[in-house]
Amino acid sequence: RPRAPSIAPPSSMLAAAGSVVPYSRTRDAMFCVCEHLTVHDLAAVARTCREWRTMSQEPGFWGMLNLSSMRQPEVAFEQLGASERFSQVRHVIVQFSSTLKDAHLTMLPPTVTTLVLDACHAITDRGVEHAARGCPRLEKLSLFWNNNLTDKAANQIALRCRRLAHLSLSGCHRITSAGIYSIAGQCRLLRALDLTRLPLVDDDALIAVAQGCAGLHDLRLYACPQYTDRALAAVAKGCPRLRLLDCTGHNKLTDDALRAVAAGCPLLEHLVLSWALQVTDAGVIAVAPR
Repeated sequence: RPRAPSIAPPSSMLAAAGSVVPYSRTRDAMFCVCEHLTVHDLAAVARTCREWRTMSQEPGFWGMLNLSSMRQPEVAFEQLGASERFSQVRHVIVQFSSTLKDAHLTMLPPTVTTLVLDACHAITDRGVEHAARGCPRLEKLSLFWNNNLTDKAANQIALRCRRLAHLSLSGCHRITSAGIYSIAGQCRLLRALDLTRLPLVDDDALIAVAQGCAGLHDLRLYACPQYTDRALAAVAKGCPRLRLLDCTGHNKLTDDALRAVAAGCPLLEHLVLSWALQVTDAGVIAVAPR
């Protein structure tokens, strides 16, 4: 009966004929791979062999916690403060959870720079406050589709998350202009902002964003038909580095706004105008050279 070929342990993998990959390089490469795995995959890797099990005890192994595939992600949160291995978690992702509560966000370590809580419908303003207070290094925060959040959450983000470069409030339809004013005034390092489906945010608040966040590269205003040419002209003037602008469903948008965008956003690469029914060929021609 043929004998199964033996598999060399990771530290013995050959980089070239006659050479051996040092453990430190293997570990560093493994940590890079781990940043793209779910928590289930990480657990499987940790069970592969003795060496990888030892490696899994190091904090760098758990730099990314993608808990989206877990039915009860709160179980993992309860371990965050209980083990040294989670002391250097940088990225935490939870999506479509109805069991994650505000109290669980108090367990996040201060090392977290990316926090995704998309469609976590039990999280309220208090939970956002816990996260903002406990994670002062946050650079990316996504709160997609949370009907509980109000301007109180936006104010906490503005107060405590000054390092934010990416923020998504998509679908948080209770947030109003007041909350966006706060963010525009304090989160001046923003590079990407998603205000999709925020019907209570008016032209003046969007103008405040344009004036306060001049470094924006990505601005998503999908399904916000309340905005007029005045707001889009301010965006074009205040955000010259824009590369993506989504104006889907902007029924009040006219060719004048597109002329302003053409003049003010020379780096623009993606412009979405689906269901912008007042735009004509003249507006499209204005931006076409860009």
